[in-house]
Amino acid sequence: MVARIFRVLTTLLGLFSLGSVFGSPAVAADAIAIVDVHNQYDGTFSFSELMHILDRNGIGRIILAPHLHADDEALLTFAAKHPDRITPAVRTKTREFFRDCSTRNIARAAHDKRYGGMQEILVWHAQKGNFARKRVIDLDDPRISAAADIARGRGWPLMLHIEFVAAGHARGRFMAELEKFLVARGSQPIGLMHRGQLGAADLAPLLKAHPNLFVVLSHSTAGDNKGILGETGFSSIFDGPLLQAEWRKLVIAQPRHFVMSFDNPFGRGWKSSLPAEVKQWRSGLATLPPEVAQAIAHVNAERIWKLPPTKAVASTN
Repeated sequence: MVARIFRVLTTLLGLFSLGSVFGSPAVAADAIAIVDVHNQYDGTFSFSELMHILDRNGIGRIILAPHLHADDEALLTFAAKHPDRITPAVRTKTREFFRDCSTRNIARAAHDKRYGGMQEILVWHAQKGNFARKRVIDLDDPRISAAADIARGRGWPLMLHIEFVAAGHARGRFMAELEKFLVARGSQPIGLMHRGQLGAADLAPLLKAHPNLFVVLSHSTAGDNKGILGETGFSSIFDGPLLQAEWRKLVIAQPRHFVMSFDNPFGRGWKSSLPAEVKQWRSGLATLPPEVAQAIAHVNAERIWKLPPTKAVASTN
């Protein structure tokens, strides 16, 4: 308990000193525009409910992929009515991709100019109870490079889902493959979903060595990592209302490399976990230097996906 109080006091003292360095106070939580760079719509709730959730939680823009039983064309049609709020992403989690080892449908969809991004590619995905099966694909698999080429052709980043903790003994091999892949892709932005389950000490040298790598901060709050996610290697980067000291240090040192995501592949998560996640992140962002908070919340996403400026939406949650 004493150690935790010390850490909190140290962080609070850091806030005061950083304010003088950046020349401005921390930004108010509701004044921060938020871009959710990766979320998934499974078709189990209505589009009007989706917009209500975005509005209530103050999410200015979302990059949204159809998932499971969602109708791709219906999502595209709805997104066209809200171009300032919804950017559709090409579906990648298909039977064709996993069973037939083909990216033909991904390439075909990417030709549709209504899309503005691509769903994550599952590289290492542990079994999650009875609702999400295990997926393992080597990073030198032709499907990965083909997906990366398709994304680069449209000026999009590629996001990789690699659970390094869950990978266990294969962690070292996949880390070596990731570094090789990052070098091979040159300047193409490559995102690591859910931080790759990695800690700040693991990510710091990766970010320094690979300027094209960015970190997707989904599944990073305490409330989001209860149950099966926590059991399969996901963890929080918060200490109460504040970012843990090592994470605070890293995001301030490398602010261009982090983006927000709330990634809910199932409809129930949109209503159960997303509100608490957004609230936690707004609280944490408000304690960072304003330039850092704005970079993480929306500026980096706008740069990486070539999006127009995002308007702040006041949360009513």
